[in-house]
Amino acid sequence: RSLLSSQSSADLQAVNPFLSMELSELLSNMSVACILRASRLGHTNRCIVATATLLEKIDHGLKLGCQQANAAAASLRPNLQQSCAALAALLLTERHYVYDLKQEEGASDANDANKLGYDPRYLIFEFVWNILLRKKQVVIVDEFMTTLAEGRSKVKQI
Repeated sequence: RSLLSSQSSADLQAVNPFLSMELSELLSNMSVACILRASRLGHTNRCIVATATLLEKIDHGLKLGCQQANAAAASLRPNLQQSCAALAALLLTERHYVYDLKQEEGASDANDANKLGYDPRYLIFEFVWNILLRKKQVVIVDEFMTTLAEGRSKVKQI
């Protein structure tokens, strides 16, 4: 819960007043690192399953005789192409709510040039549901949040 707060370190100190500000920031950062890692492991498992599925299809195709392979070519090739494309898409998946702080705020010094920012709400959502959000999903939610902040309403079909 404190990760979603804009004052997460202060929130941790309110629960445990013996925590220094430095230690509470370290705890928050380590929690984020664990969540990022767990989320990435979930995605890695999806990639492993897609790879195993592709290998099964390749093995099946290799076990066919020439006549069987020619007869099954009409369905075998598109099936393999689809599995290859699905695996490639999984391998190329990015986190679309992570942004370069240099572009967002303008880097004030050399240390800021390599820093990344993120919206913790998306991070927690991905972790809880063991998914990676697609770019369009992040864009739509961001549009809704902007509309809400402006006091307007919006309807969108997904």
